[in-house]
Amino acid sequence: MTKLPAHFVDSAVAAIDRWWDLAGELTTSDGARTAMQADLSRKLHSGVSTVPLAYIIAMADKGHEPAQRALAEYIADAIDKKRFDALTPGLQDYNKRVLLRPELPGYPRGHKIIDTWTRDIVITFLVSRTMTSWRLKKKQAAALVAIVLKKRGISPCSTRQVVDIFDTHGTLGQRVVEFMLKDLPELPDLPEPSKSAV
Repeated sequence: MTKLPAHFVDSAVAAIDRWWDLAGELTTSDGARTAMQADLSRKLHSGVSTVPLAYIIAMADKGHEPAQRALAEYIADAIDKKRFDALTPGLQDYNKRVLLRPELPGYPRGHKIIDTWTRDIVITFLVSRTMTSWRLKKKQAAALVAIVLKKRGISPCSTRQVVDIFDTHGTLGQRVVEFMLKDLPELPDLPEPSKSAV
């Protein structure tokens, strides 16, 4: 990396640090799971989803907390509105199974994509914004972002790790979906839309 003047590094790091603060909760594993839950909840409530209900139920059964929370919220809303009987048999069965379980399955927080995807989006944004704001090369921008992460005690904090996150941001959505759907039983193929619906 080309050596940058110390006074520039200090002011750029301070600006990037403020940008990180603006991202706030999105940079934490709780924030990532909450964002995923909110997305699944929106899909459930809209009735139109790119993720079939059977997949959301299967994800919840396998311990995906965002799917569990989204389903719980959706079912509770139906109960509050006295519409439990209007829920699909799959949702009613899921509700019964959850109520009868001693505890829900899950997975620990950590360095899983479900915990880091929003952080990685913020890191990608910060590298991009740093590059455009100060006309820096990718590695220079990544080094400045890495300084901020290291100061905050956030992993990853090496320039190489930040560059890797930036370089792989195009596959982030696919990696999140693969994580959410891994280990799910094979579900029946979805019916093709009818020609009249297209």
